Amino acid sequence: MELKADARRRDHVELAASPGLHLERAHADAERLRFILAAQRDHYLPLRVIKEHLDAVDRGQAPPPLEGRRSPRGLVAADSVHEGARDVRLTRRQLLDTSGVDPEVLTELEEFGLVSRVGGQYDRDALTIAKAAAALRSFGFQARHLRAVKAAADREVGLIEAAAGLVSQHGYEALALEAVAGKAGVTRRTIYDHFRNKDDLIVAVIYRERKELFVPIKPGQALRAYLRTLAKVVIDASTDNPARGRSGAAFHLYALTHEDMRQRVVAESRKILPKLEAGLVEAFGREALGMPPRKFARVLLALTDGLMARRNLTPEEFPADIVYAAFDALASHEK
Repeated sequence: MELKADARRRDHVELAASPGLHLERAHADAERLRFILAAQRDHYLPLRVIKEHLDAVDRGQAPPPLEGRRSPRGLVAADSVHEGARDVRLTRRQLLDTSGVDPEVLTELEEFGLVSRVGGQYDRDALTIAKAAAALRSFGFQARHLRAVKAAADREVGLIEAAAGLVSQHGYEALALEAVAGKAGVTRRTIYDHFRNKDDLIVAVIYRERKELFVPIKPGQALRAYLRTLAKVVIDASTDNPARGRSGAAFHLYALTHEDMRQRVVAESRKILPKLEAGLVEAFGREALGMPPRKFARVLLALTDGLMARRNLTPEEFPADIVYAAFDALASHEK
């Protein structure tokens, strides 16, 4: 089976059956697998539904919209750890039971370096990969095929890390694709196999810098507990990390002086904020928020960004207790 995808857009994918998997399409395979993993991880969709979505694209029709992220389900025999948790830790038996992957396939994944144990246990990434391998096996997609996908993913990570290193030294304005290619040890053409342009690469760098700020809401978690978790993340991310502070400030300046990027930030905010509002209401209820959900979501985003910036600029004036106090204030209406 060959998995093909538009190498320039993650959101436009198609499914086609043919013998073998061509290594030269490794990036397309990475894009294809990324869509499938996201559909399963973020929407918990069965493979049948994902295939229907892709078939619609294949026929030139507008695919049905994917549903919003659902509440994560509990893992089998995993001590109440859920899929949305950051600290998933599973034994081999728990991973096999939860993912549905066959023991021999898991062994192959380990031999190819796609899945590994951390401290004798498997983490969330291992669970995601094992679930994908189990689902794709029914289409003839074998564990060995993932080596090409991993190689493409590793190349992309290398490009992002190279760009992040250059940005920390010279800023976004001075970022040159030739310099990124040289630092990563690839050609400029390789960059275009992964990113359409410089701005796409910049967005990937920003996501890398900020991904740890994406804190999932645990089932049954109180608003104050969630906000305290977010406060600790802000504290950890802004402690003795001047490079991150410079990167954040440099990106704000870049977006303010490049209207295309600013409009991109606006568009992304318009997609993210409604989801945040809905998630907050679903998890904590309107009364606990103490203000309209639309306002709460924006206050939370502004508070997070503002405290990060202030701690990077003047950490002496914004110690940890100030950060906790700020987030605690948002939970003052919770009973």
